[in-house]
Amino acid sequence: MLITLIRATIIYAITICSVRFMGKRQIGELQPSELVTTILISEIATIPIQDNSLPIINSVAVLLVIVSFEIISSVICMKSYKCRRVLDGNPVVIIRDGVIDQTQMKRLRITTDDLLCAMRQKDVFCIEDIAYAVFETNGKLSIMTQAEATPVTPADLQIKVKKRSFPITVVCDGCFCADGIKEAETSEKEIMKKIKNKKLMLESILLMTIDTAGEAQIIIKE
Repeated sequence: MLITLIRATIIYAITICSVRFMGKRQIGELQPSELVTTILISEIATIPIQDNSLPIINSVAVLLVIVSFEIISSVICMKSYKCRRVLDGNPVVIIRDGVIDQTQMKRLRITTDDLLCAMRQKDVFCIEDIAYAVFETNGKLSIMTQAEATPVTPADLQIKVKKRSFPITVVCDGCFCADGIKEAETSEKEIMKKIKNKKLMLESILLMTIDTAGEAQIIIKE
């Protein structure tokens, strides 16, 4: 039992490192080659856990080869448009000026229910409101609405608005976040000064952010 637990821990750590090394994507955003690689990694990683007689190095070697292939193919796709089209496919326009391209629907094997569901997830409920709808290579739908169906923006009304500030996490669960502090171009000393001005302790802070305008927001642990 102990040996199995140790082997599982080792394989888990190696698998996590392999997936992280491939890059950050959500499952719904994976390209076909990335999805296949992820499935293969999960299948291969379970083999030495199920059979203690098999050496871990065999699975580790296979995992490294698969991850290497994925990284190499990604680099090739970055440099070659043709390879990118072969491995990842092409985006497909499925709606033009409120008219569904039924030929493309059949080619992609997409039902009307699938299309309507993807539209609703984009907060669009009427096909007539769509100027263009494109099925991306990751299976998601991108929509450009008709001009008359697009919400009015301050730019349309020529209204000047205050520039938005991006909040950067500098303290999380009572600990400093080194990357956030560097991004915010501040220091632990300056952060502690802000905390003490609020008569708080570092350990009592659940989350502290500083936006690009220098304004701090603090959430206290309950």
